[in-house]
Amino acid sequence: ICGCSCDEVNSEMATRFAKSRQATEAVINDNLEYLASVMDKSGFDGCEAVFAVINTHTAKKSAVTKLKVDIKRIYGNVFRTYDSVNDNMYKGAYELVDDRGNVIPCKISEPFTEFGYVLPDDRFRQPFMAERVEVEFEAEDVPAMGFRRYGIRKADAKATVASLVTECNCMENEYLCVKINSDGTLNMYDKVNQRGFDGLMRFEDVGDIGQEYTFVPCPDDKPILSGSSEAKIELVCDEAYKAQYRVTVEMEIPVSGDDVCHNQVRQCTGRMERNGRRSAETVTMSLVSYVTLEKNSRSVKIKTEFENKAKDHRLRVLFPSDIRCDSHKVESVFEAVTRPNSHKPCHTYPSGCEHQQGFVMMSDEKSGLAVGNTGLYEYEILSDNTIAVTLVRATGDIGDWGVFETGLSQQLKKLSLEYTVTPYSSEDDLYSYLGGIRTDMVSLQLLDEGSGEYGDTGFSWRGNCIRATAFKKAHTGDELVIRWVNYSDKEQILEVDKSSWITNLYRSNIVEEKLESIALCDDKWCITLKPFEVFTAITSELA
Repeated sequence: ICGCSCDEVNSEMATRFAKSRQATEAVINDNLEYLASVMDKSGFDGCEAVFAVINTHTAKKSAVTKLKVDIKRIYGNVFRTYDSVNDNMYKGAYELVDDRGNVIPCKISEPFTEFGYVLPDDRFRQPFMAERVEVEFEAEDVPAMGFRRYGIRKADAKATVASLVTECNCMENEYLCVKINSDGTLNMYDKVNQRGFDGLMRFEDVGDIGQEYTFVPCPDDKPILSGSSEAKIELVCDEAYKAQYRVTVEMEIPVSGDDVCHNQVRQCTGRMERNGRRSAETVTMSLVSYVTLEKNSRSVKIKTEFENKAKDHRLRVLFPSDIRCDSHKVESVFEAVTRPNSHKPCHTYPSGCEHQQGFVMMSDEKSGLAVGNTGLYEYEILSDNTIAVTLVRATGDIGDWGVFETGLSQQLKKLSLEYTVTPYSSEDDLYSYLGGIRTDMVSLQLLDEGSGEYGDTGFSWRGNCIRATAFKKAHTGDELVIRWVNYSDKEQILEVDKSSWITNLYRSNIVEEKLESIALCDDKWCITLKPFEVFTAITSELA
């Protein structure tokens, strides 16, 4: 949502997104039903339920996933079947196994009874009551555009649980050690590059007397920083595959701009002439952050939730980098553009904010730090090379050519915002990795014996600083369209492996025309991508 229009437009855009999501979920569910009918369920003898985890990212990945699985279903009159399901639940332990028979560390809930239904093409709706469990685990090395299968079976006893928690308020995996400080900030040690980053995840709040288009600071405003009081730190997940802490910090901030600020909005005062300040009245804002480290992750995942109770302000999260460099990279459209850390002397505006897509990153000769996000498009590099990411701007008018007050833009509601922190030494696989963090796994239960037509095919390719940005069926015909982008300023070699569903590869263009064939060599295609090149390929028709 653009956020720079009247309340009615922004509300309608939210409705349109909700409709789009609903339609998309229907398409996804239809396709999952088809995949369930063609996936092979064999090899899980003795399992109470079998399901698949699908990786829709264009590179192999590991990630924690959570889903509900039906152990048993009873169809028919749901008013009569609830007790039948509820009274006959299995009371023992369950365990999770993969398609190779390995027992996988997981958390399986106690069984519970829940209503469900299916909508067959040839019959009326079919309601049922199900004995369900919720399972959470880390699906490891799921192939790009591929899947892995898992089964739930009865176990003699619950498995001994390992832990990523190494000491009080500290978690650690192969790549990272994360310590949560008493003020709510994080100290992160990059084991691979032997480098520490201290004081991460500090929050900064300042007044904003601007409008939807432009941030305008209050005169002589001093930032309010989190950490003035002790944070509440709670361990909420301690499993072999994931550790998670809930960190609560409280900030006392002005409730809004002052009367001068509000009068200037109504008087249509230009943004550069506004000189209001923040109210003397304050409100307590409680910021709750879920800080997560997964077993095989190179990143710290953070979700910050809070009820925004203040108007006319900007809240940011700060990541001091301690990196000495003059420039940084930021994701834009089909590129990672290089920008200077500081603006030119002719830039006199008091805000140095810039636009980003999925991440901003900076490095020196030793290593670097990347801050990724989901839908947080504003950032700034501060004078000490701290990366500041805007979480919310609460403003009250459009500020265009008249007086158009926008109460909804004050964002007086509960907000949930997600971002990641990733140390790195090389950019070779970084762009593809950062894109994968924003792509969730998809799960489906295999209820019936499938035909086995859909094998573990996956999508295999290699290339330094290259990211695959599209994997789709062609607009017409049954070909696949695949698009890669070279994010670097050097030529890179893209290697694509031949597979059962990619047998021929042709050059294409943005309108998906099939051009010349690409020569196959040793069961792979090798394509040289120019600096920053966007390369589109199209396959032969699918079988």
